[in-house]
Amino acid sequence: MTLFYDGQRSEDYSNRFDLKDKAADISGRPAQSLVVSRGRQRLVELHYVASHESGDRKLFFGRRVDQKQVNWPLLKSWLPECERFHNGLCDRRGKAAQDLPKNLRVIDIVEGKIVTAPPRCQYCAMTYVWGPIRREGTLLKQSWLKRDHKGREYADLPSVLPRTIADSMIVAGALGFRYLWNDSLCIVQGPEDAPQHKNSQIWRMDAIYSSAALTIAAATGSNADSGLPGVSLPRRIKQISEVVDGIRFAVPFPNYDIIHDDRSLIWNTRGWTMQEKLLSKRLLLFTDEQVYFKC
Repeated sequence: MTLFYDGQRSEDYSNRFDLKDKAADISGRPAQSLVVSRGRQRLVELHYVASHESGDRKLFFGRRVDQKQVNWPLLKSWLPECERFHNGLCDRRGKAAQDLPKNLRVIDIVEGKIVTAPPRCQYCAMTYVWGPIRREGTLLKQSWLKRDHKGREYADLPSVLPRTIADSMIVAGALGFRYLWNDSLCIVQGPEDAPQHKNSQIWRMDAIYSSAALTIAAATGSNADSGLPGVSLPRRIKQISEVVDGIRFAVPFPNYDIIHDDRSLIWNTRGWTMQEKLLSKRLLLFTDEQVYFKC
């Protein structure tokens, strides 16, 4: 039985932040793992849960994962940490962003409406598996569009939204974003509508996703009503955590590299969602185990 610090493993648990330089500034061992082995065979790995750590030191320790809800303070810290340590690298706009549709529509979370994206709009995008549930009821139609007293185009949101979309609005709002882009509600594509608008938007998926400040990914679930685990419904998998001689340990969930290639997730087997994952600057990935942040 060996107690040791596995630097690479702890970076994975810290959601792949490139914090090696920062780690060098931290005195002592920034994280611990407990590995139970028999000879060269690794039987189980446990992470020390840093219940009494704070600030930068806590980034390198394991954490207990609440099965019922996401850790909102942790989620809110990831984007500022990315901006802090990556010096704006993840905010750079590639060539694709220059072709962002001029008539891009987004969901205004504050007003509860679908509106034309304002200039230099900071928005979140969504990637998820549609499935058959309520699909026709949440496709934006030309007949929904109206004009306000200033002549600005808008559309009211459906009275009932698929759970994944509703949960994504909650997440985007909690992270400080006002606008959310969704492929079913932000592209005119009713069965009686001309296909020109839909086609022009589909050809600009690279610009839409690469221009989003963050993409919210529903990796778990087979349809738009599956929701985001830890937001409107509890996670399906509970973390095992115990106290041993006054020290709390927890069994770590799979790291991002494993989830990235996990074929048991329907989201990982679809061509549309694959391109959305690859095109996104930052990914907030919701699974039945925990939330992952990749930038």
